[in-house]
Amino acid sequence: MYILSTITGGYFSEQNFREWYGVNEDGWIKLGQIVIDPNNYGGGKGYWVYFCVNESGKEFIAGAQFQEVSPWWKLW
Repeated sequence: MYILSTITGGYFSEQNFREWYGVNEDGWIKLGQIVIDPNNYGGGKGYWVYFCVNESGKEFIAGAQFQEVSPWWKLW
């Protein structure tokens, strides 16, 4: 069983995603582009899920098990 657990207590809006992940106003992540939320408050075990739409308008869901790792700045 999965339980939604976010800082807002609900789903994030498209605007939240664009602002937090630094995505252009058009909302598209370009092929090969990597976007991150540098101020992410998440941690621990969980499953990250993204509700998406492609250029043809087809909706899909992408997600992955969150693996807690040491931040890159602590690897030195």
